Amino acid sequence: MRKHSCAAIIIQDYRILLVKRRKEPFKDSWICPGGKGRNKESPIETVVRETLEEVNLTFKPTTLFQYQHTEERDYYKYLGGYRGEVKVNSRNEIYEYGWFTYPQTKELTLGFDFEGLIGELYSKNLIK
Repeated sequence: MRKHSCAAIIIQDYRILLVKRRKEPFKDSWICPGGKGRNKESPIETVVRETLEEVNLTFKPTTLFQYQHTEERDYYKYLGGYRGEVKVNSRNEIYEYGWFTYPQTKELTLGFDFEGLIGELYSKNLIK
């Protein structure tokens, strides 16, 4: 399987769940829960595992919202539902979380390419 990274887009009451990174790249920036795939792991398996590890939620992907292919790896961003209560494991690379409206995200330092993703979610009335 080709190298890949995945992110879980989790929305509740028109707010998006973002987590704050503890390490580089983009240390202290806000992103969606997610991460890199392991050997022979599918993108769906990756996003489910990473979401459980980072924020203790059982994520059920429903829609591939964004996909990007690069020479190095493929990037998948899934929209979906969840079960459970958010709990950050202090031993992993995430140390804070929050539910944010679109205007609130404008005040945050966003990592990777999540500014574009959040703008698209707003334009489709998925967050307000």
